[in-house]
Amino acid sequence: MAIQKSFAKRPLNIENFVLGAISFVESVNCVLLHSLMTADNLSAEPMHMITITDGFVGEFQEFDNTAATADSGKNR
Repeated sequence: MAIQKSFAKRPLNIENFVLGAISFVESVNCVLLHSLMTADNLSAEPMHMITITDGFVGEFQEFDNTAATADSGKNR
């Protein structure tokens, strides 16, 4: 649920926001997600690390291309 809430805020800040999975990598209790994030004036490939504890999301960490995200807001 926390992950859904985090991603749900993106379209409010970035017009025509789309996030799609490129690949997943599993290792023990960790999942790495390589994704493609596009919007008006934006194209970036962030990574997300999700740690599963007792069947639930225990930790979520996002690695963004902050320069690309910042540049996307310059032409608004």
